[in-house]
Amino acid sequence: MPQLILDTVIKAPLTIVFDLARSIDLHMYSTKKTGEKAIGGVTAGLSRLLRDTCLSGISL
Repeated sequence: MPQLILDTVIKAPLTIVFDLARSIDLHMYSTKKTGEKAIGGVTAGLSRLLRDTCLSGISL
């Protein structure tokens, strides 16, 4: 069975990368073209443990 391995090197501190990975604001910026919006729960800032975010929009 074929296997795909992808390594991504990010030259940034782990804390910055982790915060960007859970950033609702960055997600909204990255999905501007699809019109996706955070409509419930955590709708801005950083997502947190045991906190939900509800998104509405078109996923491509």
